[in-house]
Amino acid sequence: MKFTKSKFCFNSNVIKRLTAVVALSGLALAQTAEAVNLIVIGDSITRGIDRNQSFRRMIWLMLQQDQIKDVNFIGKFNGTFNEKENNSDWDADHMAIWGGTAANMAGELEPWLKLDATKNRPDIALINMGTNDLRGNNSAQKSVDNVFRLITIMRAANPKLQVIATQITPWNPDKGGANGWIGFNQEILRFSKDSTAESPIVVVDQFTDFVVKDDHADGIHPNAKGCQKMTNKYYPVLKKMVPGTLQPTQILISKSNRTTTMPTLLAARNRVQIRYEIQSLGMRSFSLLGKVNYP
Repeated sequence: MKFTKSKFCFNSNVIKRLTAVVALSGLALAQTAEAVNLIVIGDSITRGIDRNQSFRRMIWLMLQQDQIKDVNFIGKFNGTFNEKENNSDWDADHMAIWGGTAANMAGELEPWLKLDATKNRPDIALINMGTNDLRGNNSAQKSVDNVFRLITIMRAANPKLQVIATQITPWNPDKGGANGWIGFNQEILRFSKDSTAESPIVVVDQFTDFVVKDDHADGIHPNAKGCQKMTNKYYPVLKKMVPGTLQPTQILISKSNRTTTMPTLLAARNRVQIRYEIQSLGMRSFSLLGKVNYP
């Protein structure tokens, strides 16, 4: 939310006028805050065994803890492996198929996006795929190409899509595709070349520090400890992509021109806190702290 520069006369009513600006800012922000659609795409690792072994739920819980209420998880599916569809007390929508590959996900994703170009339009995509492509004896290059195809499909729906891609976790070699993650995790770094200012791609390293014997429930699906490790890496990146990080702004009043300007004001998701530094040449300085809470 951007405010056009406004001028205020330096007179006895300046404090009242600044206070009014705070109130009006809060009203405008309350009216313009919009939900951010987050789509989490993956296979059984992303779907999760149950509510306690799901990095998606852990991300949702951290958003609630940080009072970021307007991130809307979207997708064709809902729940975890052990949770029935639409029977969750959290935002459990997702685009993850048990046993799915990035190759067959493209066939699910593209028609689903077209079902409702507005409701199903992602703003942020978190993708954790490639494991089953590799276990199916695809090369690292082919598997990464399959993942990038998903980004291409979603960029067609939203050219300003923000993407979180993944260097995948290792698994027990007896599950197939032993060590396939090595080439995949190196190959996916080329996504940086396809990252743009309009549609950035950030690759998150989920391989480093992930211990198969400690962080898996069954050699391939992360347990609660493993999911928490993944969440701790995903969440800071995701949070930066959600618009509305609180940023103070300053108003400067000078005796020389007796006017002030209001710089761009960025909306906080649940509150806006504006610190006015009022300075007059040759006069003592003071500050006013304004805080507006809105739904």
